[in-house]
Amino acid sequence: MIVTELSPTDPIFQADIVVEYEPVEIGGQMYVCPRKSVTITTAVSAMGGRSGCSGSGMQTDCAAPVVYGPKDTAINETVFDSYHVFRSEARIVTDADAGQEDKTPKDEPAPAAPKP
Repeated sequence: MIVTELSPTDPIFQADIVVEYEPVEIGGQMYVCPRKSVTITTAVSAMGGRSGCSGSGMQTDCAAPVVYGPKDTAINETVFDSYHVFRSEARIVTDADAGQEDKTPKDEPAPAAPKP
């Protein structure tokens, strides 16, 4: 679980997350993977005003106060499923191996069905 420590001047008051992990079977092997995540965020949105000056003037006191709306809490729940296996194989061939026959064992083809 992650709990944030935010500044009182930030427009976000809370941003916390928790992730649940479980053993999951993927491709015949067990892995510990995230299964569920819940995020809670509480923030305010600016409803009016501006925080800086527009234009190219040299004025420094032109900023109007920002007006904030009410707090808004959002809860986001994510479920993780349908995991898949991605595996690959690689073989490095050097100049010394280039002239030799491939000695990697091959899968035997399925026997052909007899013809009637």
